[in-house]
Amino acid sequence: MKSTITDKLVKDHKAEIEAAITALENLINPNTPVLTSEERSFYGKGGGDSNKLLVDDVKTLSQTQPQLNSPLIDWTEFNSDNAAVSTCKSWIGRMESIVYKLESAKMMHEYDNYMDAIDQYAHLDYLSRNNVQGAAEAHKLLKEHFKRAKAKTESNTEK
Repeated sequence: MKSTITDKLVKDHKAEIEAAITALENLINPNTPVLTSEERSFYGKGGGDSNKLLVDDVKTLSQTQPQLNSPLIDWTEFNSDNAAVSTCKSWIGRMESIVYKLESAKMMHEYDNYMDAIDQYAHLDYLSRNNVQGAAEAHKLLKEHFKRAKAKTESNTEK
């Protein structure tokens, strides 16, 4: 079976990627909170689309008509929070793209492994039918993985 993907990323860049992930964790972990589900529910209220539009409009008004700004708001902090949101959103998007690509690569490696496992099962079936020592036991072990799928198929056709 021809491989659908190479392991070049893991072979050639594993140490570099591990170091980069560790460095990223070391930067992010001490500087970010870990919210409980209740806290996420509470603080998440500020992140809805309509709420983001409100924040954007307030930001625009604060810049275009500063004479209307409330003295109760620390506008330096407001702008700093707004910039941090934008930066975090950008980072999250970039990391989501990386995660998507890694998940895709993982799926292709899993597919290669699965197809090789199917080929090995067929090979053991052949060896077992030709009475090669140890093949029948190995084939029987792997055959257990196919009984559930076959039983489901038979029960679905009976309905």
